Amino acid sequence: MLESAIISEHHDSSTMYPEFARIAREEGLEDAAEWFDTLAIAEAIHLRYLCVIIYVYLYFWYVHVYMHICAYSRSMSVAYTCV
Repeated sequence: MLESAIISEHHDSSTMYPEFARIAREEGLEDAAEWFDTLAIAEAIHLRYLCVIIYVYLYFWYVHVYMHICAYSRSMSVAYTCV
């Protein structure tokens, strides 16, 4: 689900809205072109937010797993005997 959101935001910000803006400029609709440029910027910001959210989630997930591994390894008692 996150992958499709990232793909969609990237497509909207890098392809769809810039193309709409180009067409609007060709047709002399500068106000519409500026609006599409603004939408492209907003979609790029959404893409960055998604990437940050994923990064933070993965960071805390790895920290959580690491803490459990450390807690498990500390709870195991090892007895050494000399023979």
